[in-house]
Amino acid sequence: CPLTVAEGGAGLGEWIGAYSACSPEWEDLGLEVRRRLRLAFDSEAEFWMPLDDLLEHMTGAMICRLPDTSAVSLTGRTWQLNEHHGAWHGHQAGGSLRFRDSFFDNPQVGVRFVRVRIVNHTFS
Repeated sequence: CPLTVAEGGAGLGEWIGAYSACSPEWEDLGLEVRRRLRLAFDSEAEFWMPLDDLLEHMTGAMICRLPDTSAVSLTGRTWQLNEHHGAWHGHQAGGSLRFRDSFFDNPQVGVRFVRVRIVNHTFS
């Protein structure tokens, strides 16, 4: 089953279903898979859940959009992983919906979750 990892906001409750922090499903994956996922559960806000459960239970999401740097890339790569640890500062610190005056200073992107039926085809 496809898994997704997300970070929940304060006061929104805790996911206690399949693949929650103490669920037995993690043991079924094995130590090597958990190591490759860097599974730590060191953040109370971060949670994992099956994609089907996400589509069933989530009603919205806020996702931070990173700027496209492919135009200045020397390698021509267009996809990359960016990790930032710390906090937003200055004019980029739009914050959450609790700070409505500055919320839209952060670039926002809309996401629509749709179910896709995958069909296997054999081409000759």
